[in-house]
Amino acid sequence: AACMPGSTTETTPPALTQAATLPAPEPSPTATPVRWDTAAEAPIVLVTVCAGGEWDPCAWEGYVPEARIWGDGRMVLADNTNPSEQQVNEEQLTTEEMADLLQQIAEAGFFQWGEQYAVDVPTDADTKCISLTLVDRAHRVCEMHSGAPPAFGALFDYITSGAAIDEQSSDAEAYLPVLAALEPSSVVLQYQVEFPPHPEIERPEPPPVPQLTLLADGTLIYVDESFCSDDVCGEQAMRVQLTPDETASLLEQVRDLGFEQLESYTDPCYSDDSGGLECIEGGGNTTLRLLLPSGTFHEVHFSEIAEEHIENLRAIRLFLVNYRHLNAEVYQP
Repeated sequence: AACMPGSTTETTPPALTQAATLPAPEPSPTATPVRWDTAAEAPIVLVTVCAGGEWDPCAWEGYVPEARIWGDGRMVLADNTNPSEQQVNEEQLTTEEMADLLQQIAEAGFFQWGEQYAVDVPTDADTKCISLTLVDRAHRVCEMHSGAPPAFGALFDYITSGAAIDEQSSDAEAYLPVLAALEPSSVVLQYQVEFPPHPEIERPEPPPVPQLTLLADGTLIYVDESFCSDDVCGEQAMRVQLTPDETASLLEQVRDLGFEQLESYTDPCYSDDSGGLECIEGGGNTTLRLLLPSGTFHEVHFSEIAEEHIENLRAIRLFLVNYRHLNAEVYQP
């Protein structure tokens, strides 16, 4: 895929401040309430705009669809109208807002429409698509230039404008496009230490989860090595939902500590400047993974001896081991 030219910004898309209005269908006393998978990783609504030719946004590396809504109501909206910028925001639909939106889509006749409409198509025509996945049915409708029922365009504008969200409760936050392009459960930061079996060393029971894992949707799971409850202290897995700003900040802090300069070092011995050799037999193996702003992942591996001699590795480890969040709760995998 071709790389998107220009820079990326994280300001509020104009569409969010000029919400469209969806003409409400006539109330139907026999309308069947919609049911959808409420899992955070379940894709429910997908809205895209693609075009043929050199400036097709769908061909950009890291393209973020115009709208994506998951089962828990998380919605990511992208404004791709300017080829030199990509504006992405995250919103959270309540259960009521989610049900109302899906009901409106269904009652507009969405499931009775054809899959493809195209009338008087010019060579550079955009193709707009809306996909909806419910528990008992799924459908995708696309319009190339024109030809779809008028309600299709109204639905498209309504979803992509963010109008489904109550303005009084809206708390839209700028969202990193590189995260929005991923599935919610994608790992974007992970720190893990593993101790291989050793015939002469008794190993402690490993924690039930890696030392720290951050997912694309802001879910953070980490091990608090000094957690205390009822006068008993020890390792405890914790979970917290970070905001988009907190997620971006955590990734940035790790990068600022020199993560991108790290190179794997798995030798159990390290030679210093004087030629001396220092070794740790049976030490732990560290793995660090991080999503870079370019959308690529950088993964490095280290033996235990490396931490004593690689300054930025030591700084990153101390930062992640000591990370705590006030809103974290006990997590049982």
